[in-house]
Amino acid sequence: MKVFLLHISGQSESFHQNLARAYFTKLQEDGLAKHAFYDGSVYDAEDFINLAFSQFIILYLVLDMTGDLPQVAGHCHLNGFQGRMAVSHFSMSEAYQGKKGIKLGRAVSKELFKQKRQDGGPLVTSLLGLTPMSNRLACRYAQLIGFKKQLIIKDACEFADGHFEDAMVSKQEVE
Repeated sequence: MKVFLLHISGQSESFHQNLARAYFTKLQEDGLAKHAFYDGSVYDAEDFINLAFSQFIILYLVLDMTGDLPQVAGHCHLNGFQGRMAVSHFSMSEAYQGKKGIKLGRAVSKELFKQKRQDGGPLVTSLLGLTPMSNRLACRYAQLIGFKKQLIIKDACEFADGHFEDAMVSKQEVE
C-alpha cells in the first residue's frame, strides 16, 4: 500500500485546517473519535485543530495513494519526543479496518521512519505506543503492524470519565 503523510502541524493555511476539520468530522460520524481520543482531550473539530497546531505535536493526515484519487485514510501524530524517539498515535477511518488497516499501519510506520529533521537526519528511529489493555483489538493491531510488546504499566491510561486502566507499552524501531 502506498501512503503519503500530509504534514498538518505548523501549517497556517486554512486549507490544512479545513482538511483537518473535515477528517475529524468523518471520524466522529464513524464513531471512532471517542476511541482515538479516549482521554477526552479532543471533543470536536476545533479541539482537533488545536491539537494539530500545538507546538509539541507533529500531526499528519494519512493519504491512501493506491487508487485513482488520494483518500484520507486516517491520521497519526507524534509527541513525547526524546532524542530520535517519539510516542506515536494512530487512527484510521472505518473503511480501513481489518487486513487493509494492517497494510495501512505498516506503510505509515515506514513513512514515519523516512521523515527528516531540518538538519537532514531522521526525525525518529524509534516509536513507542501506549495502548489501553481494555482495547484488545488495538493491542493486537499494534503488534500486527510491527510494534513489539515491551511491558504493561498499571493505571497508565486516564479516560475522559476519570477512570484509569492498565496500558501496553510497545516499541517499533527502524529496520
